Amino acid sequence: MSRPKLAICDLDPVYLRRLDEYIRTHINLSMDIHSFTEPDIFTDFAEKEDINLLIVSEKSYYELEDKHALGRFKNILILDEERISGAVCEDSGTGKNVEHVSKYQSASAVSRAVVDMCSRSPEDFKGLWARAKNSESRLIGFYTPLSRCGQTSFAVRAGELLAGNHKTILLSFESCSSLGGLINEEPEEDITDLMYYAECEKDKFCLYLERIRQTVNGLDYIPPAKTALQLRDISCDRLSELVELLTNSCGYECILLDMKEYPDGFMDMLRLCDTVFTVTRPQNADKYRLRVFEGVLGKNGYEDVSARLVKCRLPDIRDKGVYASAIEQLLIGEGLSDGHKA
Repeated sequence: MSRPKLAICDLDPVYLRRLDEYIRTHINLSMDIHSFTEPDIFTDFAEKEDINLLIVSEKSYYELEDKHALGRFKNILILDEERISGAVCEDSGTGKNVEHVSKYQSASAVSRAVVDMCSRSPEDFKGLWARAKNSESRLIGFYTPLSRCGQTSFAVRAGELLAGNHKTILLSFESCSSLGGLINEEPEEDITDLMYYAECEKDKFCLYLERIRQTVNGLDYIPPAKTALQLRDISCDRLSELVELLTNSCGYECILLDMKEYPDGFMDMLRLCDTVFTVTRPQNADKYRLRVFEGVLGKNGYEDVSARLVKCRLPDIRDKGVYASAIEQLLIGEGLSDGHKA
């Protein structure tokens, strides 16, 4: 099956080059991308090729419209040259999917509009998958029975370090997680939606993942659920299916799980992990909680999980250099990093 084709047409060569580069770098979907500064050359190309999505500047759009050259395109994203914000849908009455977005928004906003268009009409973009493919991944868990121990900060920093050399994603199974503080705006979808798509929309999963995922400092992550109630329907089997899709369909090499005891089958989820990092503290009460947790693992037949625990006492997070170095040494010690950046 041929890959969907995306065409960009804009008279400004500098803007066109930058947008082309950004989309190629940041949209992790298998689209053939073609860029044109000359509407006539684009028209000749479009007569020979099927274009699944056209991104076109406002000036180029009207020039093509005057030449009656837009009839073949079902999905069109117009880059308006007036400084509007957000994407605006246009009801053309012809079955076409025409939307407007400001040309002067960030490239990331334009890219989100592209992904949203694809996800709203997935039947027009058959053959999309993640560009990178990978047959193996490392599943790395973060769990400790201690409260307020900096587990999420630990997972984020470890993920950022791993993302320097591996395609890495962080999934949080904590409600009201501090991970949500990385997002500047309230996300419409979160980990529970991604679990649904993994179960019911496998053939379009990569497209929906592209719409939901956020990226900060090179690390991909999925917005966390807002309440523990939302997490109770997540089971080990469903998580296993999600991990398989993230690995085989989306090419992730490192999948990080920031865990709490909310989901059903929590200990079986820990058993899926190759490594489980467990934060410790020197206080007697905290040592007691950790002994209780390990005792529960042993009494319930999870000695193998206990053997995968990597107990670690972290330095003060406010000393950023020492903190980052300590985490990197932990990753090196577990064979997850060689200490060199790509």
